Amino acid sequence: MLDPTGRYYNIFTGCIMGGAFGDALGFPVEFMQLSEIVEHYGRQGIVRPEFGPNQRMMISDDTQLTLFGMDGLTQGLKLRKSGAADADAEIFLDLAYLDWYATQQSRIHYAQPFTAVYSDHRLRAQRAPGKTCMSALSQQFLADQGSGQGYDLRRRGTLEAPLNASKGCGAVMRAAPIGLMLNEENQNLNRESVCLTAAKAAAITHGHPFAWLSSALLAEIIHRMTYRRPADPTLERLTANAVYQVEQEFRGVKELPEFIALMEKAMELAANGSAKTGESLSKLGKGVTAESTLAISIYLALHYQNDYFTAVHAAVNQSGDSDTAGSVTGNLLGAWLGYEAVSSQLDCVYGMQDFLGQHLEMYDLLLDTVRRAWHTAILGDI
Repeated sequence: MLDPTGRYYNIFTGCIMGGAFGDALGFPVEFMQLSEIVEHYGRQGIVRPEFGPNQRMMISDDTQLTLFGMDGLTQGLKLRKSGAADADAEIFLDLAYLDWYATQQSRIHYAQPFTAVYSDHRLRAQRAPGKTCMSALSQQFLADQGSGQGYDLRRRGTLEAPLNASKGCGAVMRAAPIGLMLNEENQNLNRESVCLTAAKAAAITHGHPFAWLSSALLAEIIHRMTYRRPADPTLERLTANAVYQVEQEFRGVKELPEFIALMEKAMELAANGSAKTGESLSKLGKGVTAESTLAISIYLALHYQNDYFTAVHAAVNQSGDSDTAGSVTGNLLGAWLGYEAVSSQLDCVYGMQDFLGQHLEMYDLLLDTVRRAWHTAILGDI
């Protein structure tokens, strides 16, 4: 596969940078109710990003895990192509998530990191790491750390043997790279469907079907944005086909009808041009669980499909998990519009050139990780 026009690179970069900005805009208000946000920032809520001690927008664990996941797939694809490893995609993702866990824990024995990004000291910053992710990943580490044995991947959560019943949004927030990097043309890590791989990756930490169905659908939508857009020329059609694909893949799951009904409600509300955004969001849940966060993000992406900033602004200014809603909405519209459009819109909103390059924390690392992923997944480099 080649990329002479840079289309794939624009999508890859737009999806990851779009998610990172939404995450960083929402991170300061992650644990606030809408009434508190309005009281603190005014009627429009948070509009201008807050800067940390490094004078940049601070990313949260959402973007950290997305980075590790993307780099894990990059490393895994290289190993598969070289013949050095023959594991399924969720194994490489699990190794990447364990790397992230190790950056958040100083007391464990961890001698052989899997990802390249692990060596960047900036990722050791603790940005409100999700309790479910931390607890689930800790199960893979052996009790006797002094033995030097490290971890046991067989202790990870699976669809068949979940570790918990959590449907928190800590799984869906990291699913975007799966949709970007798995493609049939290069047959890279694609032994199974994109949505099944994303579901298995989510189940490593989150056991409730709503959590892994949400991850499956987000990955499937982004995959279709990246590789199937000629067949799905409108965002409405693309989203509907992705929902149908997930419905077919997971037939028999008892929670599936309720999940599909919520996603269809999000699409119906987006199609109703007379409904106010706030009223529509209130009908999709509180935005603290995976399925509610995804429904809100799908609604906003469809409703504001050419207006990245307005969609992300609406995503973070609500009472739910603001940074994750901003991140997932940013992933969706970033992939749909591409980085050039996202960057241009943000430059216009904030009245400066290259706003993200100047003000987004770890912009250099994000860009380098995306470039290496694109080189490997699209150009086939090892």
